[in-house]
Amino acid sequence: MGNVEGTYLSNSFMPNSNGPTLSRNDRFYQLCGLGKTHLIEKMLEADKELKTININWQNFKTKSTPLLIACANGHDKIVEILLNHGADVNIRDERECTVLHHAAISGHSSIVGQLIKTGCDINALDKNKWTPLMNACYWANLEVVLTLLEAGADTNIKNIDGRTALHECCRSPSNKEEELSKITKGLIEFGCDVNLTCSSHHQDFNALMYAAYHNHVGIANVLLEYNCDINTTDLQGWSALHWSADRDNIDLVKLLIDKGCKLNLKGKRQESALDRAKSESKLKIKELPSSFFLFFFIRSKLKSKISNQNFQIIKNSNLSFEYFLFVRLLILY
Repeated sequence: MGNVEGTYLSNSFMPNSNGPTLSRNDRFYQLCGLGKTHLIEKMLEADKELKTININWQNFKTKSTPLLIACANGHDKIVEILLNHGADVNIRDERECTVLHHAAISGHSSIVGQLIKTGCDINALDKNKWTPLMNACYWANLEVVLTLLEAGADTNIKNIDGRTALHECCRSPSNKEEELSKITKGLIEFGCDVNLTCSSHHQDFNALMYAAYHNHVGIANVLLEYNCDINTTDLQGWSALHWSADRDNIDLVKLLIDKGCKLNLKGKRQESALDRAKSESKLKIKELPSSFFLFFFIRSKLKSKISNQNFQIIKNSNLSFEYFLFVRLLILY
C-alpha cells in the first residue's frame, strides 16, 4: 500500500481514478470527516506559509464545513483543533443546520459541550424550525438532551409542524424506551408544558397522544405521573385511549385504563375507543380479562372505593367474553 499521508497531502490527490483533482480545502474537509487528526495538523502547520486553507470553507453541494463534518462524525480532537483555529460555530449548511444540530443528531454529547462553551446559538432553528434539542429528543440522545437542558435550551419552542421537543420525543422512532422516558422526565423538570398541543392546522395531538400513537408506554407513564391530561381529545374527538386501541397498543390501553381514563369518550363520528379496536380488528381484546374493563368502568361511574386486594382478585379473574359486550352496551347506551 502507498503512503496514506503522502496521498492526502499531495497536490495530486485523487478520490477515484476518474475524479477531479481536489483542492487543498477539499482535502482538508475530507480529512476532517475521516478523523485524520495527524494529517490535519500537518496541513495546518504547512498552511502557516501557504495560507491556502479556509477554515470555514463550505462544500459546494451541501454547504457543509470542516467543523460541521467533524461534529457529525464525532471527532472530538479535530473539533477542538478547528475551534482553536477560529472555526465559525454558527455557519449553516443547505438545510440551515448548524454544527450543534449535527452533533445533537449524532449523539456526541462531549462535542455539544465544546460548542456550547464557544457561545454557539443553543436554540438555532434549521429550515424546518427544529432546534438541536428537538433533534436530540427525536433520536433519543439522552446525554445530549441533558447537556442542552442544563445549558438553558428552550423546551417550548415549536417547529414548522407546531411540535415541541417533548412532542418529538414522544414520536421518536427509537426503541430505547428507558432513555426516552428519562428524556421526557428531564424536559418536564426543565419547564416544558406537558399539556401543550401541536399547533398544526391538521393535527392537535398532545404529548400523550403522540406516545399512544407511537407505542411509547414508558413515556406515557412518565407523562401521567406529571399530570398530563389523560382525556384530552384531538380534532376528530379521539383521546389517547382511542389512538392506543387504533394502533393495537394493548399495553398502553391497560395503562390508560389503570390510570382512570374515560372509557365512554366518543369521536366526531360517535366512535368509542372500543369501536376503533373492534372495527379495525387491531386490538386482540380477548387477551384482556373482561373484568379488567368492567372494574374500571363501574369504578368511574359509581366512584366506588374498592380495596387493592379486591381489585386484584377481580382483575386477575378470567370471566367470560360476554362481559365485553356488557361493557360495550354500557358505554354506548
